[in-house]
Amino acid sequence: MDTQDIVRTPLVFGRSKELYLDYNGLITIPNLTANTSLQKLYLDYNKISKIAGLDGLNLSLLDLGNNRIFRIEGLDGLTNLEMLFLSYNKISKIEGLSNLSKLKRFDIYGNKISKIEGLDGLNSLKRFDIYGNRISSIEGLDDLTDLKVFFAANNEISRIEGLDGLTDLQMLNLNFNKIPKIEGLDGLTNLEVIYLKNNKISKIEGLDDLTNLQWIYLNGNQISPNDPGIMQLKERGIEVYL
Repeated sequence: MDTQDIVRTPLVFGRSKELYLDYNGLITIPNLTANTSLQKLYLDYNKISKIAGLDGLNLSLLDLGNNRIFRIEGLDGLTNLEMLFLSYNKISKIEGLSNLSKLKRFDIYGNKISKIEGLDGLNSLKRFDIYGNRISSIEGLDDLTDLKVFFAANNEISRIEGLDGLTDLQMLNLNFNKIPKIEGLDGLTNLEVIYLKNNKISKIEGLDDLTNLQWIYLNGNQISPNDPGIMQLKERGIEVYL
């Protein structure tokens, strides 16, 4: 069956729970509505430009990474979705997620997003990766009260802020941004790992409340090896990487 046949013909895979259609040169999502047992669908590394035709499926995982998608849409019926991968597309806005209240992981790194928004109601989200976009401000995270891992490296962020309600956060990655100061982390007592490599930080501060911190990565900043904060962290048993 060639690529065009896959696109046009309704595909039936019996009681299969996982389906891999990656690297098939697909330009649209095939007709899979007869596959009511399907839970995990991998459509990454194709040429798909629009999310459509998924109504009636009961997916827990959808991978559409490395395609040509411009807009997040066509997901309203996937109310049991737990993992959504949309990395390396052409998306410029986070939207179309309001029905995905069970979503636990959302990867949208390597797109063209300039603002964190459209996450309202995603209270089950535990991992959010927006690495390699055009974000300049940390915002729009208030509803993500269960979030444990937040990746926002390789953006244009100039200040640590907007994290106040993320009290379950365990890992924070803000590598390769434009941050000059460690701040905005008060109350995040469950944080275990912080990545702040290659920013513009010149002083270790703002970490006193982080009673569970185990590792902090500060390589590629402007911190003096004689900064008194280094010894203070080491006395608390925290691994410091400069």
